[in-house]
Amino acid sequence: MLDLSPEDQEYCRDMTTQLLDRTLYECEELGLDTAPVANLARLDSRRWKKLQTHPSTTLYAERNPKAAWSPMMHREDWGHPVAVVAIGVFKCSLDDMLLGLVTPDVGTQKMRSVLMGRRFETHCHHQTIVRPTPAKPFHLLTVSRFVNTQHWPYTMFVGPREKVLAFATGEVVSSSAKRVGYEIIQSVSLDQTYPRSSSLPRSQMIKARVFWEQPDGSVGIYSKLVVDVKSHLPDAVKLGNVCRAAMCLWKFVPRSIEIKKLRWCDPRVAA
Repeated sequence: MLDLSPEDQEYCRDMTTQLLDRTLYECEELGLDTAPVANLARLDSRRWKKLQTHPSTTLYAERNPKAAWSPMMHREDWGHPVAVVAIGVFKCSLDDMLLGLVTPDVGTQKMRSVLMGRRFETHCHHQTIVRPTPAKPFHLLTVSRFVNTQHWPYTMFVGPREKVLAFATGEVVSSSAKRVGYEIIQSVSLDQTYPRSSSLPRSQMIKARVFWEQPDGSVGIYSKLVVDVKSHLPDAVKLGNVCRAAMCLWKFVPRSIEIKKLRWCDPRVAA
């Protein structure tokens, strides 16, 4: 594997910016930027199908299956995208939310997988494009290549798969002058740096999340997860699996915040 070229790095920056802009637009289109509490926002039932309701979040899917497609997707790489939108709240500050999500290295990436109940990745290769600074401690853009395997019994249907993802976190100011944090994770086509293997399928995914502080001190979130599901499972099972993956965030973030504060902020632990 080669280091990312300047062209590859610029491509990853552009892809991240495009997906972030689209996510902010979707959030504003749904009126979430003006709703008093994110998970109380009313979505048009003619467009959106409510899938699940939890105390802190509600999951939706668009009734038009073609809506899962996005301009950022390479059509030759994607086959059957399945999308789930989660709208909800977290009982933490915006800074804590960013702390919980920022993933600067392979070790943090593996910790993230364990806390989310997944098998941690193997054969990881991590390259950083934008590093955090004291002025912007959560501003990060990295590219990670790894191999992911499923837990049993899903191993009967899905074998090991390679992923090449651009991870980005940071914050921006929205069109309504609101401080907004983001996490953008998406598959990127970097075949010169990470050549494809005929024996190892490469899977595609998009995770686009924006979050903001609400008047009551909680954090509202709009999260969209798109997965390319190529297995032969029934559609209802595929959608259920994507819903479970989307809900992992609500278990992961509080645990990640606690562990990172202990590891990074307590000199006795960091020593």
